Amino acid sequence: MISKFKLFFTQNLSAAPAALLESQPARPYRWIAILWLVGLYVLGIVGFGTFFEWGQYDSEYHDWAQITAPRLQFLRTAVRAQVFPLHISDPSTLHGWTLRYLAVPDAFISPQYYMLAKLPLPWFNLVNVWLMYTLGFGGLLVLGRKLRLSAISFSLLFLLFNFNGQVLAHYSVGHATWGGYFLFPWFVWLMLRLLDGDSSWRLTTLTAGVLFVMWLQGSFHQVVYSLMLLGFIGVCVPRTFWTVIRSGAFALLASAFRLLPALLLLRVFSPSFLNGYPSLYAIWFNLVSVPHPLNAPWHMPGMGDGIGAWEATMFVGLLGGVFLLFFGFYRGLLRHGAPYRALLLPLGALVLLSIGPVYQILIWLQIPMLQGERVATRLFSVVLVFGLVLGAERLQRWLENIANKSLTLAACLLGLGVTLVDLWQDLSVWRLSNRLKDFWIVFQDNKWFVNNNYSDTLYLGLVFGGLALTVLTFLVLGWLSWREMRKKRLARE
Repeated sequence: MISKFKLFFTQNLSAAPAALLESQPARPYRWIAILWLVGLYVLGIVGFGTFFEWGQYDSEYHDWAQITAPRLQFLRTAVRAQVFPLHISDPSTLHGWTLRYLAVPDAFISPQYYMLAKLPLPWFNLVNVWLMYTLGFGGLLVLGRKLRLSAISFSLLFLLFNFNGQVLAHYSVGHATWGGYFLFPWFVWLMLRLLDGDSSWRLTTLTAGVLFVMWLQGSFHQVVYSLMLLGFIGVCVPRTFWTVIRSGAFALLASAFRLLPALLLLRVFSPSFLNGYPSLYAIWFNLVSVPHPLNAPWHMPGMGDGIGAWEATMFVGLLGGVFLLFFGFYRGLLRHGAPYRALLLPLGALVLLSIGPVYQILIWLQIPMLQGERVATRLFSVVLVFGLVLGAERLQRWLENIANKSLTLAACLLGLGVTLVDLWQDLSVWRLSNRLKDFWIVFQDNKWFVNNNYSDTLYLGLVFGGLALTVLTFLVLGWLSWREMRKKRLARE
């Protein structure tokens, strides 16, 4: 009996390196990779649960008190009164611009706000992050399948995508509209398909759908960055131009529900651009250094006043930074033969715009959607995600050419362990129980409620007209995609 158990254990142990390092392990040992992926998902649930103190935190702090909690309390009153959230009682949480809630482009209006009828605000934020994280995990799995990633290369991508300093820091100070960040894997997947030659209506439909869902989360910034990259791809890769134009146009039409009401703020909104990274080295520094969470009075060296550390950090740790630089940028973009080298100029354009005052050129051009950005460092988040994905693909191809699997697995596990410790250190700095009192603000929940003005016909027309146009656009896209797929099926028959 003992000898049989020993034989079984030895056989499975020897198969572990292949199961974790190969994209398609032998069928009898695929359960090892599957259990590994399940463990990663649970790790993410626990990680964000710990970060959000398992829903046991208050909202009297920074943008939790100024922006997020007031808006969620407003939506809660709308749910309980069973009315549409049109006008808010006080404009201060909408930056003082308007009482028209849906006219503000970064207003959260995704259907999950109905959970506010039962959940306390802190618990809602945690559950909502879990929901968006789950959608993002699905996107990572789709990418993993497309790029043929093993459990090990997928794990590094998973850790650095979900727990880098950029997303944690923004959530820490109350930027709950960063939920759209978790949809970036789906956008990356679509852009890779575009570069692979996919010019189908299905691609256009999915692109419009991803950006629309992103915008419903209040992730206006992430939508703009995605559209910018889409445009740069169309210019830098001419064969994609017409597909890009079509996809961008339909994405805007599909988002009419959010776009048309925002037109009312064109002459009201006057942003004051702050800055971007002072240099390329500053980007590297913020990739590998754990920052002090609050640099009162909001001063970052080389970036000036008004910018806190949460706007600069992209922390992935030293090993993560080396991985991003070598596998993501060098082997994934610069080296000849990289499968997605065409992304070099589009991503390079975003890097350039994230440095110093360069982005201000776009503001001077007075392009409406591009005028909504005040801190250009945020653009690098798109470059970061694409770099991590391309790096994981290049790492996987490198792992497949190494003969000694056992030693390679041991080295990879050690590297993952060090990276996990680094990310935990950063999470501990930004977690909600570790916030400083410098930005303590009293949140008055009775101040925020629905105060709909049904005589505001212009606004109502844009809201419900935009909603109708959104529905019509998706119906048209659905029909065009179905017709295209039907033609392809008939052609094969």
